[in-house]
Amino acid sequence: MERRQGHIGESRKRAAEAEAKPKCLHEAIENGVVNVADPSLWDRVSELTTLRDQTQADTEHAAKAIERLRPSAGFEPLTFGCGGQKPSPHAIWI
Repeated sequence: MERRQGHIGESRKRAAEAEAKPKCLHEAIENGVVNVADPSLWDRVSELTTLRDQTQADTEHAAKAIERLRPSAGFEPLTFGCGGQKPSPHAIWI
């Protein structure tokens, strides 16, 4: 579980970095630092946007996987028809 949480932390860090890169590039365009007529610029914008979207999807996927692994807060024993009697210590918990 700890390894997965570490993976999510790394994934969130990559997602934040991937989010920042297109913003910096857009700011450079707005400030006139980058030539908008450069054809490779738009390829780079597309690459960065794809990278951002993929890292966000990876982070969400990893977070959902951890949520599925966590036990639910509302444990209830399966008593298999004990008719309201106190559950056995051997009851199966879900």
